[in-house]
Parts: sequence; C-alpha cells; structure tokens
Amino acid sequence: MHGRAYSIAVDRMLYAVVEAAVGPIARAQPCTRGTTARVWCIDAAHGRFAVKVHARGRAFEQERTALVRLAGAADDPWPQLVASDRDRLAIVTTWLPGTRADDPAIDPRTRARVFAAAGALRRRFDALPCDDDDPLPLPDALERRMAAALASLDRDVVARVQTNWRPHVFASATRRFCHRDFAPHNWLVADGGLRLRVIDFGHARADHPLVDLARALSPVWGAPAQRSALLTGYGRALAPAALAELRQLELLDAVATAAWGRRRGDTALAHGGHAAISAWLTEAQ
Repeated sequence: MHGRAYSIAVDRMLYAVVEAAVGPIARAQPCTRGTTARVWCIDAAHGRFAVKVHARGRAFEQERTALVRLAGAADDPWPQLVASDRDRLAIVTTWLPGTRADDPAIDPRTRARVFAAAGALRRRFDALPCDDDDPLPLPDALERRMAAALASLDRDVVARVQTNWRPHVFASATRRFCHRDFAPHNWLVADGGLRLRVIDFGHARADHPLVDLARALSPVWGAPAQRSALLTGYGRALAPAALAELRQLELLDAVATAAWGRRRGDTALAHGGHAAISAWLTEAQ
C-alpha cells in the first residue's frame, strides 16, 4: 500500500461492503490514484476484483448505470458489476486482466488489430437498447457543448473554430449508448491484440454514437494513424454525411479537451487539446 491515506482498510465500512460481496480480502493493491477516482485490485476468497471509489456522484451513477445495462455473460469485454455503495460512491467489479492499449511497447501490427477490435466493440454498443430521456435534442446538445467549451478558450482560437463548426450536419442524429472516454488508456489488450476489453464507464451515457470513434482517433487520446483499422473494425461503411459528422465530432473533442485542461490547470492536457485543434484546422484547409 502507498500510505494510510490511500489504504482501503481506512474506511472500515467500505471494507465491510467489499468483503460482503467478494469474501475475505487477502490483498488490496492500489492501481490508480487521481482526481476523479481511486481503484484497487482486490484478491479475495472468491477471486480477483476491482474496487473503484469515485470522487463525484455523477460519475458513480453513470458507471453503475452503464454496468447494469451491460450485465451479461462472464466473457463480455467489459467488467461485470458485483456490488455498489452509493454512500461511498464505490463499485465492485470483476477484474479484467490485460495490458493498457496506450502502452508504447505495443508493436504497430498489434496496434492495428487493437483499433480494429475497438471499432467492432463500438459496433456492439450500437446494438444495445438506448432509452434517450434527455429532453434536449441531440443537435442542440452538441451545439451547447461546443459553446460551453469555447467559452474557456482564447478569442483567436474561438474565431477559427467557429468558422469551421458545422452543427447543421447533426440535424438527423440520434443518441445511442456511448462510453464517452473510448480511447487506448481505457482499453486492455490480451492475446496479441485479438482480445480487447474496455474499462472505466464513469462518463458513459447516451450520446452520438460516433463520439466514441472521435475520441479514439484524437491525437490526444488515440492514434489518428489507425483511422482505417478503427473504421474497418466498426464494420459499417460510413456514408459521406456520417463522415462529416465524425469530423465535426473530432473538432468538438479537441476543443472540449483543451477547455477541460485549461479549466483544471492541466497544462499538458490543454496543450494537447490545442494541438489537436490546430491539426484539425490544418487538415480542413
């Protein structure tokens, strides 16, 4: 363990919740430590599990709701929900082994297989039932999202983005189940890239289905060079109208990333978002 402040054993009530779900805990190893969640790998009487404690109630609710919706066979490529505790914003899931897909040691051929598998996984999400109970139509929501992100950026960047922002392309768009942080840092690779799993559903909710592809292709989070592999794996040729939507969503993702980084003082993320905006605008010329 990395100090008492990061020990799951400090919160005896949480410890009791976990043990009630998975049996006596033999080992609790911290996996991540960040501002949005803390995660432990738990070895317990009934196997290996993950315990995640969210910093925000909304992320807890979105992840719990998503995992309930995704509940299915043990071999599904996402964690299975074992237990949750709303008071402590904690969830307990099955443990998924694998190497994070953003590991630079992954060779190019394997990386291409990973992105093809990611496209196929996004296609599976398309087939899920989706109850769109958001009263704001999706095109309006996307336009509002762009306006909110631009409010955090400098005037010259705003002007350049607004010149290229085409919200009318979303006129007929509808929501589907989305991961909304669908990028290599949330993918786990096994079997040489032939098996891909996805974790961290704290952002998941109904949205434009192509936002997941846009995030995966971002220079900040993904690998734009894998566009062909990702779309091939997606398994459905995108019509020109859908490709136009995808390009606009890539611009929105870049702007939102830059704004998020700036608002939170994350200079690296803000710089990455600005670089992604510049790359998008250069390609659009």
